[in-house]
Amino acid sequence: MKSEWVFPGKEGLTRQEKLPDPLVGPDGKRISSPEEWPEQREYLKAMLEHYLYGHAPKGPFHAKGTVLSSKLILEGRAVREIIRIECGPDRQISFDVKVSRPNRPGRFPVFIWNHPDMPIGEPGPTEERLIDCPAESECIERGYAVAAYRKDQLTPLNMGANSHLGVSNSQCHKFYPDSDWRAVAMWGWGGSRVLDYLDGTDWADSSKYIATGGSHCGKTAIYQSIFDERFAICAAICSGNSGAGSYRYLGGRMGRGIGYVEAISDITNKSGGIWSWVSDNLAEFGKRDNQYDIGDEAFLPFDTHFLRALVAPRAFISIDQLDDVWCGAFGTQLSWHASQPVFSFLGAQGKNALFFREGTHSIAKPDFLAALDFADKIFYGIKRPHSFTDKIVHLYYADFLPAESRGIEPEKIDFSQFFDYSYTD
Repeated sequence: MKSEWVFPGKEGLTRQEKLPDPLVGPDGKRISSPEEWPEQREYLKAMLEHYLYGHAPKGPFHAKGTVLSSKLILEGRAVREIIRIECGPDRQISFDVKVSRPNRPGRFPVFIWNHPDMPIGEPGPTEERLIDCPAESECIERGYAVAAYRKDQLTPLNMGANSHLGVSNSQCHKFYPDSDWRAVAMWGWGGSRVLDYLDGTDWADSSKYIATGGSHCGKTAIYQSIFDERFAICAAICSGNSGAGSYRYLGGRMGRGIGYVEAISDITNKSGGIWSWVSDNLAEFGKRDNQYDIGDEAFLPFDTHFLRALVAPRAFISIDQLDDVWCGAFGTQLSWHASQPVFSFLGAQGKNALFFREGTHSIAKPDFLAALDFADKIFYGIKRPHSFTDKIVHLYYADFLPAESRGIEPEKIDFSQFFDYSYTD
């Protein structure tokens, strides 16, 4: 980290209720050309490491993969491999990957799927612990591979007041004890070690990696995409707080302040079960009196639109469910709007996308099909039936049903009122 990049605590920051501008540098001036973006990006990454993720160790990591088993699946159309990745100091960190790839010559785009070990915390072989991608057959048919990895082997998904023990007892902490990274960074780091292995295969297309996952794994997919530019697309599913949903502005499909939505305090509360996912530095910004009024999040020098912006000019799609109380359809849409100027600034129009479907917090086949269709659009220019950036959630009031399904024109929200910098929808 550069010495001039000082990131103070809440008491040293100015309250800012409107969303900060991601193009304003450490000197308080707005960058004016795309050539300045790499330096600005390093500054924003350092900011997120301080307040949100902690600092991952520096490489090299000497990742090596060994194929433990191989068999044909999907009536011979695909190959299923279980691979052991060894990496880190003297390759003492190890975890497993389950790969499903087309059974034909060529190089294929790869979905890197970080997924909860299921059922959580129970022992069992890797092929059983990592459930199959809900759209695996469609991925294979279109020429994509899926690599799901055992992030629970890197650091467990501990839940409850002692969730920090998952981090402190993890392989990542054991072999990198001086790093202050937390679970999301550890899980994301593992996905990058999968890429280290894939880069050396004769079947993976290293220009077409997609980071994906749902819930806390959606947060992890975003981390991976920010800190590893080998990911061409981030497809974050129901990622919520510290993901695609805004910190400052909470609200569900009915609008701002309506419906319970995951806030900073839900993650950082040490009587809860997930505070070890993110840096302790985030906790002091979690005080909020209610769902409508902005709390101490206003002191943060960033909001989650920075996370989306840091993937630019590569591609980003957030995939969410309209009645997911954790993710907050209103804040997710706001963060999308607020990050659009960066994509436009970098000439990456059409690479920042939203997809919403009916349903609650879940990871299902429609989510992966949306990610697959978006990948086809980005990689090959193929337009599928899904709509993305034009699939906007507007305010509607009757029976929690999409207005367009009832023949009613939805009210359009003026999102520009929530941030100071210029953007025209």
